[in-house]
Amino acid sequence: MKSSRRMALPSSKMGSRRARSKKKQQVGLLARRKEQYRSLLARLGFGGLLDALPREFCDLICINRYPIPDVKLDSTAEGSPEAVAIRDEILKRLQTLEVHVPSRGVKISLNEFFTFLRTVHDGLERNSETLKGIARAQEVISSFLGLFERVCSEALSQLTWQVIDVIAGFNRFDEKLFGCRFADCNSKPPRLQLLIHLEKEQPRVVLVPKDDGETIRAYQVGSAIRDNGVDWLSWRPDQVGLSGQGTSYPVFISSHALRKFDERIDVRDKGQTVRNWIFYSLRERQVEKTPSHRRLVVAQRIGEYRLGYWCIRFDGDRFIADTFLFLTMEGTPESEMLKRKLGVLRRDREWLGLDKLSTFLTTDVRNDRELVKALGECGCGHLFELAERVNLETLTTGTAEAVRQYLGMRPSSNLVSQMQNPGVERRYDGGAIGNR
Repeated sequence: MKSSRRMALPSSKMGSRRARSKKKQQVGLLARRKEQYRSLLARLGFGGLLDALPREFCDLICINRYPIPDVKLDSTAEGSPEAVAIRDEILKRLQTLEVHVPSRGVKISLNEFFTFLRTVHDGLERNSETLKGIARAQEVISSFLGLFERVCSEALSQLTWQVIDVIAGFNRFDEKLFGCRFADCNSKPPRLQLLIHLEKEQPRVVLVPKDDGETIRAYQVGSAIRDNGVDWLSWRPDQVGLSGQGTSYPVFISSHALRKFDERIDVRDKGQTVRNWIFYSLRERQVEKTPSHRRLVVAQRIGEYRLGYWCIRFDGDRFIADTFLFLTMEGTPESEMLKRKLGVLRRDREWLGLDKLSTFLTTDVRNDRELVKALGECGCGHLFELAERVNLETLTTGTAEAVRQYLGMRPSSNLVSQMQNPGVERRYDGGAIGNR
């Protein structure tokens, strides 16, 4: 009776079969890789580049394609749910990012740049001496290397901006700060992989004295603005119009000033506060005035739009922002114009909500042409322009008509709305605009 078991092949034959199978897979992989390389290079006008190279060199480039960039959590960021969320969002964006190549009129994905173009570039650079002897390849290689440098600058700029944009949504210099650093990792020589190292830093806190003898917390202003970790803000006195030079001193904001900023800049853009712009604005050092040799007033902006002013003092060891004034608050140039042109005093501003950004950005005041014109003549018109530039919350109706009635203006001819807040139907009887 015959055995049902199959006869085992000699180990030498099995090894030979595995080797042939592996070689067949490698040949297939190399063919697919070459096709991918040729397709991308053809879109950029370099369809003949691979054919101009020696076959063995071309095969080496194609088989050693670089991995796509990845995000690695530093030891300081491990175990942080926010760090994990940042990493996931960065990786998600990397899948859709594109780089524009103006000279060719095409776009390529960021992953195509790092996995294909960079592999070709580095291969050509590493073997530049060997390739000098191939005359037919010199012109196309030189042209490709020149294009790569231009595309590389755009790709790194895009990558950095997107990474920093994600991180900024999680950063609060009074709670926690994240930063990043870019570095190449040899995953399998000569294959390089760009790693985005994510790190976390704790806030820098000091206790500073108040006028009443008590102390209050203050936090150094910091943010992530490029791929070198967290940037901490510091100024030299001569940079802000004060006497002294040479030494830079850290810039702090008191907890009171931060609270006032949040109360007065009370809007959300894509779910985030505009607090992210504090660092960017103070870094520009837009000093409005210096009341004394130790005090200064510095503008707070979002881009070109002024939102208000920081009242800052220099105590010899650091700069400290004691409070924040919204654009229309007492002591600002805009408050003087509101008083002179519309007769609006401090109590009127508070009653009407003109001491908060939300009134200008998230209510129907911005749709009332006459109110926009009147407030624009008082130095506040750019706030309505800002409303068109940010992703705002739901527009509140009824505010414009309430402001018009309060100021003694006729009902709007270009805005029909109903009061949503019964409280604003009351009139302020303090006299500032009672004679209208």
